[in-house]
Amino acid sequence: MACVFCRIVAGEIPAEVVAREPEVVAFLDTHP
Repeated sequence: MACVFCRIVAGEIPAEVVAREPEVVAFLDTHP
C-alpha cells in the first residue's frame, strides 16, 4: 500500500490541489 501522499499525487484520494508542477504538488490539509 502506498503512502497517503503518494495516493493523493496519483489521484487515488481526493485533495484540494493548490499548485501542480512537474516536480511539486501542493495541496491543503484534509484535517486542519
